[in-house]
Amino acid sequence: SVPEFTQRSDWDQEIKRLNCNLGWRVTDVNTNFVMSTSLPEYFIVPSQCLNNDLEQVAAQFPGGRLPVWCFTYKNGISLCRMSQLQQESEFKIYEVRMISAIKQSGTSKNEPEIIDLSRCCPTIRDIQQSYEKLKELCMTVSLKEFEINDLSWYGNLESTQWLIIIAKCLQTTDEVIKLMVKKQTDVVLKEKSLDISCVISSLVQICLDPFFRTMNGFQQLIQREWVAMGHPFQLRHKFVASNEMEQVAPVFLIFLDCVWQLMNQFPSYFAFTETYLTTLWDSVHLGLFKTFLFDNLHQQRKFLREGRKLRHINLPSVWNWSTQFNDSDMKLFNNPLYNIKTLSIPVEGQNGVTLAPPESVLRDNIYRRQLHGLYKADIPLFAKTEETIRPQYTAAMIKLWNQCYLRWNVPAEIIGGGNPSQYLQQCLLVEEIIYLQDTVLRLEKKQSRKMRPKSDLIFSYDEPQSPSFLDSTFLTSSFPFSPTASSKSSMNCPPLSSYLQYSTIEYDYTDAVE
Repeated sequence: SVPEFTQRSDWDQEIKRLNCNLGWRVTDVNTNFVMSTSLPEYFIVPSQCLNNDLEQVAAQFPGGRLPVWCFTYKNGISLCRMSQLQQESEFKIYEVRMISAIKQSGTSKNEPEIIDLSRCCPTIRDIQQSYEKLKELCMTVSLKEFEINDLSWYGNLESTQWLIIIAKCLQTTDEVIKLMVKKQTDVVLKEKSLDISCVISSLVQICLDPFFRTMNGFQQLIQREWVAMGHPFQLRHKFVASNEMEQVAPVFLIFLDCVWQLMNQFPSYFAFTETYLTTLWDSVHLGLFKTFLFDNLHQQRKFLREGRKLRHINLPSVWNWSTQFNDSDMKLFNNPLYNIKTLSIPVEGQNGVTLAPPESVLRDNIYRRQLHGLYKADIPLFAKTEETIRPQYTAAMIKLWNQCYLRWNVPAEIIGGGNPSQYLQQCLLVEEIIYLQDTVLRLEKKQSRKMRPKSDLIFSYDEPQSPSFLDSTFLTSSFPFSPTASSKSSMNCPPLSSYLQYSTIEYDYTDAVE
């Protein structure tokens, strides 16, 4: 389950996981939201900061959003975020004291670097204006309009400035990573601490900590950095009618798009797929989940308490995906390239079921047999995968997220192509590799083969699909969002069943081997 970061224990567990609980502590200064309604009741601050000091400091920041902890890297360098000082505040000394406390909480000998995000990243207004232009480009109302836009597609896309905004966010993320890793300098992100700081802070943590590239870690990150820390989902997406149009902007979509860019650049480093990201964006707008329905935890608690007086209201968390999908559907969220990278194969031995090592170790063993005596056994033949990743932000590396923005634009569909086609082939390859690895292990140990290990993929031997579904579903660039329709039978494209024919998904090969 995903912690909601409404309890002290949730925060304690996080700083212990990152091994930074000596320099940082969980404070309860905001119990019952007495200091700030946009901050959670518990959050993390430097250990030497007393609650009385925090109350004095908070009064100098809008909404009481004083400098707070976000993340500590394995070298002891930390990332924090804060809002700008009140314009009328004459007590900049409080900010200086907090920055000094941040330095003393870590291992850096350098002064913390304060990055003013308002100078290097887009504003709320910039994001909304760009988003409106992107919607107009991607949501054509007729084939004629689509054909007109298609003639100058790249020019029109550039004029939206959407990809430029994405590139700026990735560039800022890379600059923060360089400061923390190479220069070993603590970083403090400075803005309203509600929007772009959520984007940059989350992206930095994803790049530096592989835990946040797993599905559970990614969901915990969003719950902590966005939901608990008070990103105003209700206001930014206009869930409730208001006249504050200048406050509307899809900041969370900017973050998801940046994550999609990272997934494109590092396809085997993420446990989840673009379908998961697209589904997550869709879930923001359903209005069913307490995760994305409120501006902060204070508003969420107030609504749930007052609502229960009138009727029984129990809003679920979006992270309970079983409320929306069955087990088969959720397998679309699993990345086959990540699965094979971290694969461990269960093998039945005399002492019960054991796990074979991941594919890199198995691969090493194969080469060692061939190169016996020509290498030192303690030197691995293949370098370990780097835990950190560095985002690329040049124009050539930034792409349009087609699945999210063009999936309902039928004329833009690529029949039998696009990322879904790659995904299907990756699933087939993973199934083939699992079968071959399992067969080699069993032949070496001369054990009878009972059941092939599961891959937990939607296209897999352990996930049989009905013949009617496979024969009536066509692969397009919009899959799995393109509906199953008989009208598509006229497409010059074979159904899904033809892709699976003679693959290890359709045929187990057991009899052929044994």
